[in-house]
Amino acid sequence: MAELFAEMGLRYFLDAIFFPYFIAFAVIILFLRKRETLAMAVSILASGIVLCSTLLLFSRHHGVAEHNGGHIESVVYTITWLKSRSVEFHFGYILDSLSILMLVVVQVVSFLVQLYSIGYMHGDAGRARFYAYLSLFSGSMTGLVISPNLLQTYIFWELVGLCSYLLIGFWWHKPEASAAAKKAFVMTRFGDLGFFVGLLMLLQVKGNASFTDFGALGLSPFHATAISLLLFCGVIGKSSQFPLHVWLPDAMEGPTPVS
Repeated sequence: MAELFAEMGLRYFLDAIFFPYFIAFAVIILFLRKRETLAMAVSILASGIVLCSTLLLFSRHHGVAEHNGGHIESVVYTITWLKSRSVEFHFGYILDSLSILMLVVVQVVSFLVQLYSIGYMHGDAGRARFYAYLSLFSGSMTGLVISPNLLQTYIFWELVGLCSYLLIGFWWHKPEASAAAKKAFVMTRFGDLGFFVGLLMLLQVKGNASFTDFGALGLSPFHATAISLLLFCGVIGKSSQFPLHVWLPDAMEGPTPVS
């Protein structure tokens, strides 16, 4: 167990949390679209693996925190995937108290939704497609909460929006569901535009969007306020707050587990 949570082992452990949902999505879409029961089993298995890995990681984090008197430093694993003269973008994971807590929340809810959907979607001809979308949704949420920088957060933020569109409009043959999916997608894009502009402003001013450097960015009061408000626009859209709240009632046209 000690080797598992050593520095290199921890990196592989995080891979085991991040990748299973996306693997399940790809397997279902490519090979299991007409095999509903097997598709469901693959998705639930991926969710179970991620949940167990997350709980083990939470246990490790709790033990380390107790050993260090309640304090634990952030751990970041990244690779460089885009580079320009002034900006360098990284892709990877951040592991701290907040990300671990949110991982537990996301994985417990995701696993319960997968289980509840067994009965709710029983007999539906599109079960394989539903579980593929559900796996992509859960994987996007996982990537969102362990993103080490704002650009990667934005990418998974948009993937979550895409999954919402796919799941709300799952019964696409119903005009109400199709219209609700479009409404949700368009309304959340207004909020996400603010998120994107705030991200661009931050990159232009400081050339850095890493969460571990936020406390030392030294932004002016104007830039700090403007960027914060723009980022909050994305939150307003996704969480259906006024004035971008009008899409939420119509979103109930999707399968209940999506809610």
